[in-house]
Amino acid sequence: MKKFLSVLISVIAAVSVCAAFAVPASAAINVYSPQGVALMHSANDPLLNGKATTQVKGAQVSAGSNQLVFTYSGTAKLSGWNLIDKNGNAIALSDASAVCSVVSQEGNTLVIEILDWDAFEYPDGYTVNALAETEGTTGATSGETTTVNKDDSATSPDTGVSVAAAAVCAAGAGAAILALSKKKDAE
Repeated sequence: MKKFLSVLISVIAAVSVCAAFAVPASAAINVYSPQGVALMHSANDPLLNGKATTQVKGAQVSAGSNQLVFTYSGTAKLSGWNLIDKNGNAIALSDASAVCSVVSQEGNTLVIEILDWDAFEYPDGYTVNALAETEGTTGATSGETTTVNKDDSATSPDTGVSVAAAAVCAAGAGAAILALSKKKDAE
C-alpha cells in the first residue's frame, strides 16, 4: 500500500508540473453563444507579419455573432491584412470570400464575418495576419515575400489564458511533492 501511495503521489506531481507549463500554450480567440455560457468556436490568435505578437488583438464583436474584430496597436504603419493557412502560406482576404467577408477595414481595425467556421477553427484553420512595415522592409501583399526582423524582446505574446490556472497546477505539484517528502520521512 505504501508503494502504491508513493507512486500515486509521484504521478500527481508529474501531471501537475506538466499541466502548469502546458496551459499557457493553448491560446485562441473564443466565440461564445448568445447566453455567454457555451463556447461555440475557437479561432487562432492573430499574427503580425506572420509572427505571434501582443500588438494585434482579436475578439468576438458580441456574443452569438460570427463577426470578429482585429485591432493593430503597434507604431509601425499598417499596410493591410491577410490570412495565413496551416502551412504558413499567405492568402489575400479577397481570395477567401467563400469562408469570410470583410465587414469593415478602417485605420488599424479589421472586422470580418466568418461564413465557414470549419476554415477558421483552432488550431489548423486560417489565422488573421496584420501586415505592418518593419525596419528596412514593408508588409507583403498577396504573392509577395517579406523579411521580418527577429523579435529579441523579453516580452512573450499574450496567450489569453489565465495565469491562475498555471498557479493552481503549480500549487498541486508543490502539495504532491510535500506529501511525498513527508511520506519518505515517515518511513
